Amino acid sequence: AISVPKILVQTTSEVKFNHFEVKRTIQDFEIATAKIERFDAINQHLLTVVDAQALEVEDARNTLACMLLDSISELSYDDADFIIDVVEQYLSQIPGDDEEKKKIVRRYAGLIVNDIKKQIYTHMDRKTQDIHIVQKDLIVFRKFVKNVKKNGQVRYDKPFTDRSNIKKYLFTGYKKSYYPANAFDSDTERQFSVILEEDPDVIRWIKPPLNQLGLFWKAGQQYNPDFLVEMTTGKYMVEVKALNEVNNEEVVSKAREGIRWCTFASTADPDHKTWEYRLISDDNIHPGNTCKYTLGTAHPVKEED
Repeated sequence: AISVPKILVQTTSEVKFNHFEVKRTIQDFEIATAKIERFDAINQHLLTVVDAQALEVEDARNTLACMLLDSISELSYDDADFIIDVVEQYLSQIPGDDEEKKKIVRRYAGLIVNDIKKQIYTHMDRKTQDIHIVQKDLIVFRKFVKNVKKNGQVRYDKPFTDRSNIKKYLFTGYKKSYYPANAFDSDTERQFSVILEEDPDVIRWIKPPLNQLGLFWKAGQQYNPDFLVEMTTGKYMVEVKALNEVNNEEVVSKAREGIRWCTFASTADPDHKTWEYRLISDDNIHPGNTCKYTLGTAHPVKEED
């Protein structure tokens, strides 16, 4: 595995969740009068709203838990019990049996997650201070949570065409990756993983699970870079973005924190390798090119004014 030093850069000293207040608020919440118009379990009638979206749902609880973890940067796998507890409380307020609940989650998952997010943020205690600490011990990444569609496991190096639904898939067969299977937000990320696997100069790589690196780009908001890569010559934090996003204010702010993180990581790396940050646009990612060449196409990050 990649030896990654623990570093806290411009992070929050405390982020606490008041479990009891969250629980009490959710129990009192009247789901029938929320953004969900109404679900009549008796007549099997689901009223539609403009922003309802159909989803494939096998496990309603797991679907909502994964979406919640993905949408709240302050939460991590360590909060799994809390996430499941909140989701179960919410689902308990929806009338009907498990199949009927599955129907409403299939259609209103996004709206439900937004409801839960608002309540969690309402009962979150944040205290912020800027700190820069380099710790001698290393990060040990834990397993990640992923809700995959039925028959949604695919070999990473096989042709893939369902790009618009890529978040529903898990790609398998990796040898150099920290995880033998990985999930991606875009097909460009998957293509970059092919480059990493095929390049002999790449020793190992990881797609960091959500909120386990401990890198904050602003108060309470964690930055999850797309890849950490170790090559024979050094180590890299890599962000993959569409060409029209590389100058986006949020992308640039995160990149600056990534650069800062790499500076500190270079002073503590147990392998005595230098860490560098690379912001790569999708138009420069093509399987068959080397990793070195691809990293060489990185966009410069604007310095703060």
